[in-house]
Amino acid sequence: MGTKGKVHRLGADVKLGIISHFFAQMLTCATFWLSVDINMKVAAIGFNSPLTRSEWLMLLSSGLGVLHHIDHVLRFDHSGWPFRDIVTPFTYSLLVYPLLAVAFFWRHGGWSRFAIVLLIFLLTQSAHIFLETPAQQFCVWAYNASCTTGNAAGMPNLLGLRSPLMGVAAVLLSCALSGILIATCVSLFFDARRASA
Repeated sequence: MGTKGKVHRLGADVKLGIISHFFAQMLTCATFWLSVDINMKVAAIGFNSPLTRSEWLMLLSSGLGVLHHIDHVLRFDHSGWPFRDIVTPFTYSLLVYPLLAVAFFWRHGGWSRFAIVLLIFLLTQSAHIFLETPAQQFCVWAYNASCTTGNAAGMPNLLGLRSPLMGVAAVLLSCALSGILIATCVSLFFDARRASA
């Protein structure tokens, strides 16, 4: 079996494992957030912080998003302007930060906050299902060559690394981002429902 066949088979195995892990993660997050007392007036977290649970989750989502975008830049095949001379979906994905800022600072937004973060979650998931699969994220790090088609095919990562460990880290980061966005949506849903009651 040639290298391309091994990459394809490995990519399919990784994709199946990631999908099953992702759904298990979704179920765990949903179970946790549904078990939270939804009659709480304010769910402040630690250190006498005035931030609510939802706001902490939005901050965590932003942090993981920044790390994921750094991964994009270093993998290079799914990067775009301002780091490459081409406008790609990556370029438009940078709009999530102003959107998250609007949701974060619109403290009495209720359903609007929920809708903004739900939109971000749906766009992120769509990109990771149709444009940049976990197998592709893994492949660029593991083989130092993009396994996508088109102009990015065979493109190496910026660090010139062949590291399956980095590939697994990139995939886990992507899954963690999805999980935190789910948790944020669930938390904002309960906040909006409580505020409108």
